[in-house]
Amino acid sequence: MLFIQNIVNGFIDGATIALMALALVIVFKTAFANNFSLSTISVFAGYVTTTIVTSVVKSGGDASVGLIVGAMLLAIVINFFIGFFIDAVLIRNARKIDASGRQMITMGLILVFRALIDIIFDPTNYMFAPKFTNTAFGGQGKISVDAQSLINVIISLTVLTLVFMALRFTKWGLGVRATASNEKVASMMSVNTKMITGLSWAIGAAISGLAAIAFLQAKQPQLNPTNLNTMMIYAFLALILGGTQTFHGPVIAAFLFSITLNGVYTLTPKWGEVITFSLVMLVVLIKPVGLFGERVAKKV
Repeated sequence: MLFIQNIVNGFIDGATIALMALALVIVFKTAFANNFSLSTISVFAGYVTTTIVTSVVKSGGDASVGLIVGAMLLAIVINFFIGFFIDAVLIRNARKIDASGRQMITMGLILVFRALIDIIFDPTNYMFAPKFTNTAFGGQGKISVDAQSLINVIISLTVLTLVFMALRFTKWGLGVRATASNEKVASMMSVNTKMITGLSWAIGAAISGLAAIAFLQAKQPQLNPTNLNTMMIYAFLALILGGTQTFHGPVIAAFLFSITLNGVYTLTPKWGEVITFSLVMLVVLIKPVGLFGERVAKKV
C-alpha cells in the first residue's frame, strides 16, 4: 500500500514538475537558452497571491475560493508581463550574445528577483500559501489524497492540454514551431519572431507561476524565494530526460521522473534521489538526445 501511495504522490508531484518543464522547453526552443531564473520568478507569483489574500483577511475579509482564484489569476497575469518584459528589454537586446551569455543573464535575474521579493514583501512575515480546501480522501490503510492536490492536478492537466492545443492549432503555436525550427527562415517567411519569442517567455513565466502556486498550496512551506529550487532541478532533469526536440517529451519525462523518484523512495529513502538521478544519467548516456529526441542527420 505504501508503494502505491508513493506512486500516486509521484503523479501528483509530476503534474507540477510537468508545468515547469513545459515552461522551460517553450523558452528554450524559441530563445535557444535555458531560463535559470524561472524558479525565482515563479515564486514571485506565490508571494503575490498570498499577500493579496492575507491583506484581505487581515482587513476583515474572508479567504473565499473566489478571492483565492482572483489572486491567483492576478499573480499569473503579473508573471506573464514579467516574462514579456524580460525578453523585450534584456534577452532581445542580447541576441548577438551566444546562448551561454543569455543564460548568464537569467542567472543574474535570480539575484534581482530575490532582492525584489525582500523589498516588496516583508521577509520577516512567514506566510503560507492559501488553500482552497483542507479536505482529504482515503486514509486509515487506504490511499490518501488531499482535495487540494487533486484540484492542482486537474488544473495542471487542463493547462497542459490547453497549451498543447495552442501549440498545435494557433498562429502562436505555428510561429513557435517555425522559430524553433529555424529563426532566420521563419523571419523571412513573415513570422514575427520577436513577438513569438516574447509571448513564449511570457507564457513560460505564467505557467511557472501557476506551478509555483500549486506547489506552495499543496506543500504549505513557509514562503521563501528558494521554495521552487528543488522542483526546478527536477524540471531541468525532465527536460534532459525527455529531450529538447519536442514539447511533449519533457512533460512526459516529468511524470516518469517523479513517479520513479517516489517509487524508489519507498524502497530506500536515503538513496532515492541518488538512484533516480543515476538512472537519468544512464538513459542520457545511452540516448543523449533524450527519450523522445531523434538524432538530426546533417548533410555535408
